[in-house]
Amino acid sequence: MKLLAALILLSACVMVVAPAVRAENASGTISDSEIGLLPGSPFYFLKLWYERVRLFFTFGDENKAQAYFHLAEVRFAEYQRLVAQGKDKLAQETIGRYENDLKNAQDILARLAEAGADVKNLAQKIQDAAAQQVMIIQRNIERLQGIRRSLEEAAKFERQNP
Repeated sequence: MKLLAALILLSACVMVVAPAVRAENASGTISDSEIGLLPGSPFYFLKLWYERVRLFFTFGDENKAQAYFHLAEVRFAEYQRLVAQGKDKLAQETIGRYENDLKNAQDILARLAEAGADVKNLAQKIQDAAAQQVMIIQRNIERLQGIRRSLEEAAKFERQNP
């Protein structure tokens, strides 16, 4: 029990004390303290657990949709950081989480719209951010394909000129 309490305290300290350097995302900025731990960290599961607890205590469908959208933005910022670090497999897994959080936000908004709630502004904000994020992902894919071609050409040259 003491170990669990120590782990929770440690993860809270890491998330709160992290420097407030900014990473660009589609709707503004997400600070390093908001990004916190990255996938691959042994304590990343605590971050995910903490986020899910916060979601559980988020009341109201519109607030929950905003919370899911924020989580999607955090996942996207994690993705960008992982790509920059060359951790492509973890980045790909993170995009899966991003898509899931974004879909949850969109599903909640669709339910609200069907019920007659005015969620046009939030829906537009999510749509605009997602469109920009997709463009960034496509640029990353193109960049990786270019790197792959260069590596293949270098390997071919190396085989021809031992």
